[in-house]
Amino acid sequence: MADTRRTKRARSDTEDEGDGEGDYVHSEDFWYADGNIVLVAQRTAFRIHQGVLARKSSIFEDMFKMPQPENAETYEDCPIVHVSDTAEDMEQVLAVLYDGDSLLNMPLEEVTPAAISAWLRLGTKYQLDRLRDETIRMLKARYPSTLQAYDALLERSRQYAIKEANHRNWVQEDGDIIALNLARKFGLHTILPAAFLACSQLRIEALILDPSSSSPDDEDLRILSTADLRICLSGREQLFQFQSNRYNFVFVPTISDDCESPGDCKASLKVVRDVILFEESLAAQLEGPFLEEFRWMDTDRFCGACIEFYTDIDDRARGKQWRRLRSVFKLDKK
Repeated sequence: MADTRRTKRARSDTEDEGDGEGDYVHSEDFWYADGNIVLVAQRTAFRIHQGVLARKSSIFEDMFKMPQPENAETYEDCPIVHVSDTAEDMEQVLAVLYDGDSLLNMPLEEVTPAAISAWLRLGTKYQLDRLRDETIRMLKARYPSTLQAYDALLERSRQYAIKEANHRNWVQEDGDIIALNLARKFGLHTILPAAFLACSQLRIEALILDPSSSSPDDEDLRILSTADLRICLSGREQLFQFQSNRYNFVFVPTISDDCESPGDCKASLKVVRDVILFEESLAAQLEGPFLEEFRWMDTDRFCGACIEFYTDIDDRARGKQWRRLRSVFKLDKK
């Protein structure tokens, strides 16, 4: 149960006893009876251990070495430290400080955008070096710098979604937009191409968040800057055109020189063209992740030689487009 109590604090002769400024809500997860310091974020009080913070953060270590005045504010006989962070962010960070290994080693698909955001921002602010470094590692894993790693990520995510049908959805929680804004804010240049790629595939209503749902006084990492939104939409058009061009081989029935059954493979190309692209619509095919490997080219339709032939052609085209992402999203401009 959350507990609201009044702090003990130095009072001036003009202070109104009933102003309620000392009323805090106990954190349900981080209120330790043997804690010796209280952090207050917004109106939430966290009774924790000074030694834990000092051991992990040089900022807190230096803060605790400063002499305190005799009339310093206390709460339940513990000194108080007020922080400007949100209570939610502080909870995310304290969870790592107290249960770090279990959280930092969880599957990438289980890490929430809110956690990533809090860990990187507060990890940098308070010089929590391991937390910051591990968070950057997670972002680099989710937004890889090579096409091979991107393919592996898509396959792992697909398998995880099948196994964990109720897993939290990174996209629905604005994860890609938050990641792009974090990359801009903290200079994580290597993840920008893949972060822009991910954002360019979002639905328009997800990409353009209603500003009225956010406080104008706060930095809202769920909203792209106007400049990045324009870059994203421009890149989206270019990638859509590339995605369309990937199907050109279907309309020119070229088969491998080593084809094992030319008649069957040419007929299979016609099936792909007539059924998959027209009856099921090319637009539906283009809704999948840009640059994703073709998944419909299976052994039931083509011989092994043609599968290898078409895959090699497409892989070279995808690799060339991947290397162009920095240009597509205007990341090479100084």
